[in-house]
Order: sequence, then C-alpha cells, then structure tokens
Amino acid sequence: MRYHIVPRLATMTTVWVLLLLWFLIGSRTGCIGALVSLVVMTAILTLSGTEIAFTRRRMFLNECLLPEGWIHRALSGNAPALVWEVVKASFLAVFLLISTLAFEPRHWSLLLADVLLLSLLLPRLYAGLHGAAREQYRWVLARRWATWISAVVLWIESMFILLYTPSQNYMGLRWQEVVAYSTAQATPSCPLVGSLARVSAVTDALGTWGIQNFWRTQTHLPDAIVSGVAVIGTAAIAFLLAWTYSRALMGVLTRPWVMWQLPSRTPPA
Repeated sequence: MRYHIVPRLATMTTVWVLLLLWFLIGSRTGCIGALVSLVVMTAILTLSGTEIAFTRRRMFLNECLLPEGWIHRALSGNAPALVWEVVKASFLAVFLLISTLAFEPRHWSLLLADVLLLSLLLPRLYAGLHGAAREQYRWVLARRWATWISAVVLWIESMFILLYTPSQNYMGLRWQEVVAYSTAQATPSCPLVGSLARVSAVTDALGTWGIQNFWRTQTHLPDAIVSGVAVIGTAAIAFLLAWTYSRALMGVLTRPWVMWQLPSRTPPA
C-alpha cells in the first residue's frame, strides 16, 4: 500500500503556520485579529472533537440501545453533540492561542517535529488496524491513537525542556517576587488577551520557580505547598497543551461528516 505523506504533512503544517502567525502578530492585531484567530482555531478543534463525539454516539446507540426505544429516538440527533463540541473547542482554542504567545524558538521546532512524526505515524497505525477494526472506523481509531501518542511525546519533551533548559532562572527568589516579575512583562494590545496572557505568564513562571526551588522550599511549609502545587499544575497544563495541539493537528485531517452520514445501525462486518 502506498501512503501519500506529503499532502498529509502539508495539511497539518497549516496548523503550525497559523499558530506561528498568531505568535508573530497576535500581540499587535487587537481584539479583531484575536477573534478571527479564535474562530479559525475553534473550527479546527471542533472538527476533531465532533468526529470522536459522533463515533462514540454511534457506538452507544448501536450497542446499548434498542432502535425502537425512546432513548434511541431522543439521542438520534447530531446537533446537541455538535454544539457541545463547539463550546469545548472554543475554550481549548483560547488556551492554545494564549499559551503559544510565550513560546520560544525551541518550542516551535518541537511542534514542527511533531507534525513530521504524525505524518509518518498515522499510516502505520491505520495499517496496523487491518483485520482488527471495521473499515469505517480504521482512520478514526488511527487518528485517535495518534493524538494520544503525540500528546505524550510532546509532554515528555516539554518537561525535559523545563527541567534542564529553563528560559528563566528563579533560584533563590520567593514566589511573590516571581509573580510580580512575570506580570510586569509586555502584554498584547487587546485587553482581554492581555489579561489572559498575564495569567499564563504567571502560571509558567510559578511552574519554573517550583521546579527550580522544590527541594529548597521543603523546610518552609507555605513555600513547599506553593512549589508542590506549581509543579503538579505545570505538568498538568503542559499535558493539556500537548493534547490540544495534537488534537488541532488531527482536526485538519478528520472527516466528521462520515460518522454523521452513517446510519445509526450497520450490519456486522
């Protein structure tokens, strides 16, 4: 079987390019530019989310409910799932856009390498599902697994960067000083984006401070609690960011209308 990697690579690279453009001009475009970027990223994330939602819905309807039952009839519509995915995607898009404003060149290199990884991984996952999954679900499952594999790889690499090559040195400082320093950084022209960017900057700075001063703060209980919460929160946020970016990459490849158009019950393979 021949796999066309170049079109897939080019398609996913558009997400990376869109985020890079937002990083370069997002702080100067104002609220209109931020809204346009939010709409575009929300649409991409919605495509990924709706494919998964429609797939789960079909499995639930086919395996758990009787076609003649009232629950089956009540859940047969796709519109509620679509609305819910749009709401979730909008929050994830805000999180992704705000987080990328603080990226450095090494982060962009890592994200671009992940695009290449997924381009090579996807067809292998699809081929590996031959004889194990129904044909209409093979690409869906391959994209689903690729999303999680990409998220784990990105998360591990980002944690290594934070541990061994941090962008700032907060050794010996108190966490209050770190918060004051991070909030004094330049902010985007849009007030709302600026407020969210300051929150993101404080979170990133506290995470770096917590990792660098974790053992030093163990003799002082309040600082030990702050550093512990900061480390756990940073790891969780880093994974959520890696998962959201991976989901956006899959969003430009998904075809949720396939799950939408399939009948509620299919004959066994």
